[in-house]
Amino acid sequence: SRTIITIDETKMGQEFYWGQEKIDEGMIGEKVAKNPDWKVFLRVHPAVTHSVVQDVLKKIGNAGQADVVFATWESATK
Repeated sequence: SRTIITIDETKMGQEFYWGQEKIDEGMIGEKVAKNPDWKVFLRVHPAVTHSVVQDVLKKIGNAGQADVVFATWESATK
């Protein structure tokens, strides 16, 4: 199985998703630890800073998952 963790950049700041479910950033490690066999796909809005991505990757790694597929997307509106 797999999950997609998304970090979106909005006018209100970053929003974090576990699949379609909006979650707090602090829940990422807990969610990953509960699903140790799941592959993690990390989708990140291009405006999210590198330090935020690093923090999330640390949470994923500290929860026991080292295999992460990383991707960004391009906004249709510029």
